[in-house]
Amino acid sequence: MPEWLAETPWWVVAGLTITLAIALFKAARWTASTDKRLDSLETIVKEIRGDIKRIFQDQKEVRDDIKRIFQDQTVEAKSPIELTNFGKKIADQIKAYDWSEKFAPGIVDKTIGKEEFEIFEICVDHISEKYNDDIDFQKVVRANAYQHGTNVENVLKVQQVSLRDCLLEKFKT
Repeated sequence: MPEWLAETPWWVVAGLTITLAIALFKAARWTASTDKRLDSLETIVKEIRGDIKRIFQDQKEVRDDIKRIFQDQTVEAKSPIELTNFGKKIADQIKAYDWSEKFAPGIVDKTIGKEEFEIFEICVDHISEKYNDDIDFQKVVRANAYQHGTNVENVLKVQQVSLRDCLLEKFKT
């Protein structure tokens, strides 16, 4: 036994032993509470990670919706208005240019001396009147809107652009 221990009263050794035991006990409790906090922190991080994944998934869905919206456009918003690939597909299926060739002679006299934008406005009015008055034309337009998963207005825009193009072609010759 070391010399200092033999000379130290028993109660000091007992006190040091008790103090050491209390310190070890408190250190163990502190470690346990720290582990609990780390566990709760880990849970929070997992929740945040899940939220971030949902946000990115939502963004992807929004991007897909935006792509679908722009894909469904039948005309491009530039000057002059032109058909998109989707609009050309509809025009081919409904034979918009053949129809325009058939009906353009009836409105050529209204378009003589007019600017391109005025001719387009005449075409818009003519297609609107035709749609309101001709039940067969309505059925063709509505059926094609249904078949292509778009609305009636988009199919009518295809007709308007094809009629305008037909009339402008007639003025070139």
